[in-house]
Amino acid sequence: KWIEKAPHVELPPKSQPRDKFLTYEQGQMFSHAAHRPHIKLFILIGMTTGARRGAILDLAWTRVNLDEGVIDFHYPNKFITKKRRSVVPIRQKLITALREAKSMATTTSVIEWNGKPVKSIKTAFQKTADRAGLPWCSPHVLKHTAITWLAKKGWSIEGIAEFTETSTET
Repeated sequence: KWIEKAPHVELPPKSQPRDKFLTYEQGQMFSHAAHRPHIKLFILIGMTTGARRGAILDLAWTRVNLDEGVIDFHYPNKFITKKRRSVVPIRQKLITALREAKSMATTTSVIEWNGKPVKSIKTAFQKTADRAGLPWCSPHVLKHTAITWLAKKGWSIEGIAEFTETSTET
């Protein structure tokens, strides 16, 4: 209680929305530039589900149902924030990739490298983006990409928001 009232602080204006996403061709280039299985799987999950980086890295095999074709990105022991996580149906290409990854898995984590769960994808992702000629691409661009591709396929804003657990305003 050193001061009676907090002073007014003028905040800078909100930044422009980020509108970067990969075209279908860039998505193919990016996927082919992935030389390691963990980054290839990360990219495929990100581009097809719209999940955020943290949700993908936190994903455990117990929340992947390959028989029903569903991934549950909810992390049971994490506090729920406004960056919600979804339960999404997955297509055959991702099911096939996940089956292959699971057959070689040595941990309970879906994204693993050298027998350990991957904590940070930053270096491998950036090297892959550079090799693909997309140095501006970040893991969050995969979410934008998934949303854009769903919109191009004719999905409604509400359907996309529900699928990706993103607000309709965003």
